[in-house]
Amino acid sequence: MPNSVLRIILLIWVVGYLLISCGSLVDGDPGGGLLGLVAGAVLFVPWLIGLLVLGVLVWITNPRRR
Repeated sequence: MPNSVLRIILLIWVVGYLLISCGSLVDGDPGGGLLGLVAGAVLFVPWLIGLLVLGVLVWITNPRRR
């Protein structure tokens, strides 16, 4: 159960970052695109750290196969 919850959180973490950093660019709004690009650049390192932490937690809680 914890592994499934962590996988869902990891998916939301990845997709949420992509929506924040690239969503306005896809919309075609240049002002919002610049804001999203700056926000994506500023949030990249914390996002990467979170991605690594969540990845390790998913790996640790993965049920062992016998």
